Amino acid sequence: DPSPVADGPSPVADGSTHTKQRPLTVREHIDVTKSRMRMDPRPIDSSCGCYTCRNFSRAYLHHLFKAKETLGGTLVTIHNVHFMNRLMKAIR
Repeated sequence: DPSPVADGPSPVADGSTHTKQRPLTVREHIDVTKSRMRMDPRPIDSSCGCYTCRNFSRAYLHHLFKAKETLGGTLVTIHNVHFMNRLMKAIR
């Protein structure tokens, strides 16, 4: 299994389509479309300070993707870009 960071070609490509809803994390693979996310009150990543993680739960993201709302992809993209920025800063 590839690492969560290597899941997609870019943080934007992973969050902006309804075919691959994978928020990037260091600790775990997250697929917000899975039924176990339906009632999960946690953010994508509790150590992340992005707008998405500060304001929205996995359950809400699950709802957005199941309803095919474009806001879901936007929120995951915001998280993924923030994640990649933090990762690049740590590497530097």
